[in-house]
Amino acid sequence: MNIKIGQYIAGDSILHRLDPRIKIMSMMLLIITIFLVPINTKPVNIIWMGALFVFSLSIVLLSGIRIGQVLQGLKAVVFLMTFTFLIQLFTIQPEGE
Repeated sequence: MNIKIGQYIAGDSILHRLDPRIKIMSMMLLIITIFLVPINTKPVNIIWMGALFVFSLSIVLLSGIRIGQVLQGLKAVVFLMTFTFLIQLFTIQPEGE
């Protein structure tokens, strides 16, 4: 399996030319925002996750990287998420039983 998570892809977009300190601070802010998403209210959670998805997609489009490259880099993550989902599906007891 060729893992490409976090691999640098050279380019000449506005994001590639941005100051590295700004990129690091922006990533930290994004991670903090993701962890602060309320998980106990479903409509709010869906709106937050949708907004974060749109934001992430817009960052990919601004970077000029092909969507195929991004999806190829996410293969390992999708495998891990699927494996985790299946483990939880068969091991976690439903609430109230």
